[in-house]
Amino acid sequence: MNKALLTLAVAGLVAAPCVAEQLSLTPHDRIVILGDSITEMGDSPRGFVTIIRQGVAAKHPDWGIEVFNAGISGNKVPDLQGRLDADVITRQPTLVIVYIGINDVWHSLAQDGTPADKYEAGLTDVLSRIQHAGSRALLCTPSVIGEKTGGVNRLDNMLDEYSAISRKVAAKLGVPICDLRKAFTDYEALYNAANADQGILTEDTCHLNDAGNAFVALQFWQALGEYDPKTAKLDQNAWVLPDLISRPFPMGMTAVETAFAGMQRLQQDGKPLAAIMVGYAALRDIEQARAKGAINNLEAILARQQVGDVLVQCEQTALLGKDEQAYKQYLTEVADLTPKAWRFHPDSENAGIQGKWFAPTVDRTEWKPIDVSKVWLDDGNSALVDEQGKPITFLSAGWYSLQLDVPQEWAGRDLYLWFTCDEDAAVWVNGTLVKVRDEGDISRWSVPSLAPLSAALQPCKTNTIVIRTHNTKDAGGLWRGVRILEPKA
Repeated sequence: MNKALLTLAVAGLVAAPCVAEQLSLTPHDRIVILGDSITEMGDSPRGFVTIIRQGVAAKHPDWGIEVFNAGISGNKVPDLQGRLDADVITRQPTLVIVYIGINDVWHSLAQDGTPADKYEAGLTDVLSRIQHAGSRALLCTPSVIGEKTGGVNRLDNMLDEYSAISRKVAAKLGVPICDLRKAFTDYEALYNAANADQGILTEDTCHLNDAGNAFVALQFWQALGEYDPKTAKLDQNAWVLPDLISRPFPMGMTAVETAFAGMQRLQQDGKPLAAIMVGYAALRDIEQARAKGAINNLEAILARQQVGDVLVQCEQTALLGKDEQAYKQYLTEVADLTPKAWRFHPDSENAGIQGKWFAPTVDRTEWKPIDVSKVWLDDGNSALVDEQGKPITFLSAGWYSLQLDVPQEWAGRDLYLWFTCDEDAAVWVNGTLVKVRDEGDISRWSVPSLAPLSAALQPCKTNTIVIRTHNTKDAGGLWRGVRILEPKA
């Protein structure tokens, strides 16, 4: 699920940009969602506007908050300028969410799009008038026209350009941004393994399917300060999608629901490792059910979220706590990968996900050796340089890789990769994503994680292990080493 509110750095402004306020809902808010057909269709029973409206009523039943849909099919920024007073300002909103830009880009194929300069001027006009009317605003970047990864969709470059304009305008006016463009492309890079043109979050390359509507609703909840997937408790999920789920898991997922209940019992009984093992099996069952069409993407998102929340709680217990050797109570070391020939490449531009640096076929000859027992800026690793050859003083993201010969004796064994990362991480084995630790909690820098390996390892072959780490302050990256473990008999 991904981080929708970003820190904006807009170059070239004569004056420093305004500081965007932190949005939050208040009693008697009047919310208008302004946009095109994507918003207009959001009033459907499973649409994101419906989800938001019902979520507000469920979480704040006594606040009297109203949510209005002001989406019209085919609209572009100039259309919003023309109808802003009649469709928005007259409603006396306290918050206006502007989700626009798809048609401004898409219609360029028919020579009827919005030129970049008019797009910027129009957005500035719309947001300024909203602010002048005394309302808060939230601006969304345009999401996708085609879901393929790696920037190969026909209009990807133009969408990126117009999204950058949206960020620039928002920063200039001090308007918070909900970066749907980044949220969508990050999600596609992780979960669109087949590189499909549609069907992941959209039904036709741009209009949202059920999963896409749920995804957008969650981005809005996060932008409004009403939902934080990194700290949410299990019982808080019910109001996020109130009319879409009446139980934690979809019908037909009895095995996963049973596993989930078992995880909770094991956690309560002080058996966190056993709970983690059950949880990993449940995640595999969810993905298999989605791949077979037994459940849809929305149901898979919800189920993964439920299981993932308990996994995080278990990893924060004494088993994987600050004691580096705590795992030995439950796990046996199979191999210490710390002294192996790990290689590293900085990613200060965050290009690795879109560039699929996790793929086994990536040329890593330019990646530098690194010691995974130390953070990437410490001691022997301090000589790392960025893409321009300058010494690194802070790095937001970096990639580790290891070529590992897997013996036949590991076949069929329940193996896990043990690592400690400052702060977030994603792990791929032979191009298959096996672990995402995206907690966004810097206090977890000392809490190790386990990544299940068995389904992706290939015995008697050279395997590619890739770990992407993300950091928000100070040092960052892997430390304490990397090991392969298995549960004690």
